[in-house]
Amino acid sequence: EGNTAVGVAAFKGHAPIVRALCRAGAKINIVDNSGLMAPQHALRGRHAECVTAVVEAMEGLAAERSRAR
Repeated sequence: EGNTAVGVAAFKGHAPIVRALCRAGAKINIVDNSGLMAPQHALRGRHAECVTAVVEAMEGLAAERSRAR
């Protein structure tokens, strides 16, 4: 309750799901009820592959914003 799907997947170590959610447009910069975002959940879960997936998604968002300017 109050958690994002991508945050839960990242915390539990489900990197393929994290990638799929990010490709589908999941908002990875949303703060959930615990006060954390998906990248922080990945770090807390100690899942390097999930951290990488979230960082890559964040880089993709930054690149899109850069192109839109």
